Amino acid sequence: MAIRELQKINTRIYRIVNDRYFSRRSMFDRINRHTTQMIRVAIRGRTDGDGYYLAMALSWSFALANQLWIDLEEKLWESFPGVCRHCDNGRCTCSTNETERRGTIPRRTVDKPVSLQGFQQMLGFIYPDNTQDQILLRLAEDMGLLSQSLNHFEDTHSEQFFIETERNLVNVVAKICLVANCFQIDLGDEFEKNFGYGCPKCNKGQCGCKHSTARLV
Repeated sequence: MAIRELQKINTRIYRIVNDRYFSRRSMFDRINRHTTQMIRVAIRGRTDGDGYYLAMALSWSFALANQLWIDLEEKLWESFPGVCRHCDNGRCTCSTNETERRGTIPRRTVDKPVSLQGFQQMLGFIYPDNTQDQILLRLAEDMGLLSQSLNHFEDTHSEQFFIETERNLVNVVAKICLVANCFQIDLGDEFEKNFGYGCPKCNKGQCGCKHSTARLV
Protein backbone atom coordinates (compact mmCIF):
# COMPACT_ATOMS: atom_id res chain seq x y z
CA MET A 1 0.00 0.00 0.00
CA ALA A 2 1.21 3.52 -0.78
CA ILE A 3 2.69 5.58 2.04
CA ARG A 4 0.11 8.29 1.38
CA GLU A 5 -2.69 5.77 1.83
CA LEU A 6 -1.19 4.50 5.09
CA GLN A 7 -0.95 8.09 6.32
CA LYS A 8 -4.62 8.54 5.44
CA ILE A 9 -5.46 5.45 7.51
CA ASN A 10 -3.82 7.13 10.49
CA THR A 11 -5.83 10.28 9.78
CA ARG A 12 -9.09 8.35 9.61
CA ILE A 13 -8.47 6.45 12.83
CA TYR A 14 -6.76 9.06 14.98
CA ARG A 15 -7.29 12.63 13.70
CA ILE A 16 -9.96 13.51 16.28
CA VAL A 17 -8.30 11.94 19.31
CA ASN A 18 -4.87 13.25 18.30
CA ASP A 19 -6.10 16.80 17.76
CA ARG A 20 -7.98 16.71 21.02
CA TYR A 21 -5.49 15.07 23.36
CA PHE A 22 -1.96 15.12 21.95
CA SER A 23 0.56 17.90 21.44
CA ARG A 24 3.30 17.57 18.83
CA ARG A 25 5.85 17.04 21.57
CA SER A 26 3.78 14.22 23.06
CA MET A 27 3.56 12.62 19.61
CA PHE A 28 7.33 12.75 19.37
CA ASP A 29 7.50 11.13 22.82
CA ARG A 30 5.46 8.19 21.48
CA ILE A 31 7.73 7.78 18.46
CA ASN A 32 10.69 7.84 20.81
CA ARG A 33 9.09 5.33 23.19
CA HIS A 34 8.50 2.73 20.49
CA THR A 35 11.85 3.18 18.74
CA THR A 36 13.58 2.87 22.11
CA GLN A 37 11.66 -0.31 22.89
CA MET A 38 12.63 -1.74 19.53
CA ILE A 39 16.30 -0.87 20.09
CA ARG A 40 16.22 -2.55 23.52
CA VAL A 41 14.73 -5.70 22.03
CA ALA A 42 17.36 -5.74 19.28
CA ILE A 43 20.24 -5.24 21.71
CA ARG A 44 19.04 -8.24 23.71
CA GLY A 45 19.15 -10.33 20.54
CA ARG A 46 15.42 -10.90 20.43
CA THR A 47 13.12 -10.45 17.46
CA ASP A 48 9.72 -10.71 19.16
CA GLY A 49 7.85 -7.42 19.01
CA ASP A 50 10.15 -5.75 16.47
CA GLY A 51 7.40 -5.46 13.87
CA TYR A 52 4.90 -4.13 16.40
CA TYR A 53 7.26 -1.45 17.71
CA LEU A 54 8.22 -0.38 14.19
CA ALA A 55 4.55 -0.18 13.14
CA MET A 56 3.72 1.89 16.23
CA ALA A 57 6.67 4.22 15.63
CA LEU A 58 5.57 4.63 12.01
CA SER A 59 1.97 5.30 13.05
CA TRP A 60 3.03 8.06 15.45
CA SER A 61 5.30 9.45 12.72
CA PHE A 62 2.23 9.67 10.48
CA ALA A 63 0.34 11.39 13.32
CA LEU A 64 3.06 14.01 13.74
CA ALA A 65 3.25 14.50 9.96
CA ASN A 66 -0.52 14.99 9.87
CA GLN A 67 -0.33 17.62 12.61
CA LEU A 68 2.35 19.45 10.63
CA TRP A 69 0.61 18.92 7.26
CA ILE A 70 3.58 17.00 5.84
CA ASP A 71 3.04 14.56 2.97
CA LEU A 72 5.60 11.91 3.92
CA GLU A 73 5.45 10.07 0.61
CA GLU A 74 6.25 13.24 -1.31
CA LYS A 75 9.02 14.30 1.06
CA LEU A 76 10.62 10.85 1.16
CA TRP A 77 10.87 10.85 -2.61
CA GLU A 78 12.27 14.40 -2.64
CA SER A 79 14.93 13.33 -0.13
CA PHE A 80 15.74 9.89 -1.61
CA PRO A 81 15.01 9.96 -5.37
CA GLY A 82 16.94 6.76 -6.02
CA VAL A 83 20.21 8.15 -4.62
CA CYS A 84 21.84 8.99 -1.31
CA ARG A 85 20.98 12.58 -0.45
CA HIS A 86 24.56 13.27 0.72
CA CYS A 87 26.89 11.67 -1.84
CA ASP A 88 24.37 11.67 -4.74
CA ASN A 89 25.28 8.08 -5.61
CA GLY A 90 22.97 5.23 -6.50
CA ARG A 91 24.81 3.26 -3.83
CA CYS A 92 25.92 5.30 -0.84
CA THR A 93 29.68 5.92 -0.61
CA CYS A 94 29.54 8.38 2.31
CA SER A 95 31.49 6.04 4.62
CA THR A 96 34.46 6.03 2.23
CA ASN A 97 35.06 9.76 2.78
CA GLU A 98 36.10 9.95 -0.86
CA THR A 99 34.48 13.20 -1.89
CA GLU A 100 35.86 12.85 -5.41
CA ARG A 101 33.52 9.89 -5.85
CA ARG A 102 30.46 12.09 -5.44
CA GLY A 103 27.98 11.22 -8.17
CA THR A 104 30.29 8.65 -9.79
CA ILE A 105 28.06 5.66 -9.09
CA PRO A 106 25.17 6.32 -11.47
CA ARG A 107 21.57 6.56 -10.48
CA ARG A 108 19.59 3.48 -11.24
CA THR A 109 16.69 4.12 -13.56
CA VAL A 110 13.99 4.02 -10.94
CA ASP A 111 10.48 5.35 -10.80
CA LYS A 112 8.97 6.62 -7.61
CA PRO A 113 7.97 3.54 -5.58
CA VAL A 114 4.23 2.98 -5.45
CA SER A 115 4.21 1.31 -2.03
CA LEU A 116 5.92 1.42 1.34
CA GLN A 117 7.49 -1.94 0.46
CA GLY A 118 8.91 -0.31 -2.67
CA PHE A 119 10.46 2.49 -0.62
CA GLN A 120 11.97 -0.10 1.71
CA GLN A 121 13.52 -1.93 -1.23
CA MET A 122 14.80 1.28 -2.81
CA LEU A 123 16.45 2.40 0.44
CA GLY A 124 17.98 -1.06 0.73
CA PHE A 125 19.60 -0.62 -2.71
CA ILE A 126 20.97 2.81 -1.77
CA TYR A 127 22.25 1.73 1.65
CA PRO A 128 23.15 -1.97 1.32
CA ASP A 129 26.04 -2.05 3.77
CA ASN A 130 24.38 -0.90 6.98
CA THR A 131 24.78 -3.28 9.87
CA GLN A 132 22.05 -3.59 12.47
CA ASP A 133 24.12 -1.69 15.03
CA GLN A 134 24.91 1.11 12.58
CA ILE A 135 21.33 1.71 11.55
CA LEU A 136 20.04 1.59 15.13
CA LEU A 137 22.66 4.18 16.11
CA ARG A 138 21.67 6.40 13.19
CA LEU A 139 18.01 6.07 14.10
CA ALA A 140 18.82 7.20 17.64
CA GLU A 141 20.84 10.14 16.25
CA ASP A 142 17.99 11.20 13.97
CA MET A 143 15.52 10.98 16.84
CA GLY A 144 17.75 13.39 18.77
CA LEU A 145 17.85 15.80 15.83
CA LEU A 146 14.07 15.59 15.42
CA SER A 147 13.56 16.34 19.11
CA GLN A 148 15.83 19.37 18.90
CA SER A 149 14.31 20.85 15.74
CA LEU A 150 10.73 20.19 16.87
CA ASN A 151 11.36 21.90 20.20
CA HIS A 152 12.86 24.91 18.41
CA PHE A 153 9.92 25.04 16.00
CA GLU A 154 7.36 24.80 18.80
CA ASP A 155 9.09 27.62 20.67
CA THR A 156 9.71 29.96 17.74
CA HIS A 157 7.34 28.95 14.89
CA SER A 158 10.30 29.66 12.63
CA GLU A 159 10.09 28.47 9.01
CA GLN A 160 13.72 27.41 9.22
CA PHE A 161 12.99 25.07 12.13
CA PHE A 162 9.88 23.75 10.40
CA ILE A 163 12.01 22.78 7.40
CA GLU A 164 14.55 21.13 9.71
CA THR A 165 11.76 19.27 11.54
CA GLU A 166 10.31 18.09 8.23
CA ARG A 167 13.72 16.85 7.07
CA ASN A 168 14.47 15.12 10.37
CA LEU A 169 11.05 13.42 10.45
CA VAL A 170 11.64 12.11 6.92
CA ASN A 171 15.05 10.81 8.04
CA VAL A 172 13.48 9.03 11.01
CA VAL A 173 10.91 7.33 8.76
CA ALA A 174 13.68 6.32 6.34
CA LYS A 175 15.66 4.82 9.23
CA ILE A 176 12.56 2.94 10.42
CA CYS A 177 12.37 1.44 6.92
CA LEU A 178 16.05 0.48 7.04
CA VAL A 179 15.65 -1.10 10.48
CA ALA A 180 12.74 -3.10 9.07
CA ASN A 181 15.04 -4.27 6.28
CA CYS A 182 17.62 -5.42 8.85
CA PHE A 183 14.97 -7.57 10.54
CA GLN A 184 13.38 -8.67 7.23
CA ILE A 185 10.08 -7.08 8.19
CA ASP A 186 7.59 -5.89 5.57
CA LEU A 187 6.64 -2.63 7.27
CA GLY A 188 3.53 -2.11 5.16
CA ASP A 189 2.19 -5.54 6.06
CA GLU A 190 3.01 -4.96 9.72
CA PHE A 191 1.20 -1.61 9.69
CA GLU A 192 -1.88 -3.09 8.03
CA LYS A 193 -1.85 -6.01 10.47
CA ASN A 194 -2.01 -3.61 13.40
CA PHE A 195 -4.17 -0.83 11.96
CA GLY A 196 -6.03 -2.33 9.01
CA TYR A 197 -9.22 -2.69 11.05
CA GLY A 198 -8.88 0.44 13.17
CA CYS A 199 -7.31 1.27 16.49
CA PRO A 200 -5.65 -1.84 17.97
CA LYS A 201 -6.41 -0.60 21.48
CA CYS A 202 -10.17 0.02 21.32
CA ASN A 203 -10.86 -1.97 18.10
CA LYS A 204 -12.82 0.90 16.55
CA GLY A 205 -12.49 2.25 13.04
CA GLN A 206 -12.33 5.73 14.51
CA CYS A 207 -10.39 5.66 17.76
CA GLY A 208 -12.58 6.09 20.82
CA CYS A 209 -9.78 5.91 23.39
CA LYS A 210 -9.79 8.62 26.00
CA HIS A 211 -6.53 10.37 26.81
CA SER A 212 -5.70 8.15 29.77
CA THR A 213 -6.04 5.05 27.58
CA ALA A 214 -4.44 6.49 24.45
CA ARG A 215 -1.31 7.29 26.41
CA LEU A 216 -0.60 3.57 26.61
CA VAL A 217 -0.72 3.01 22.84
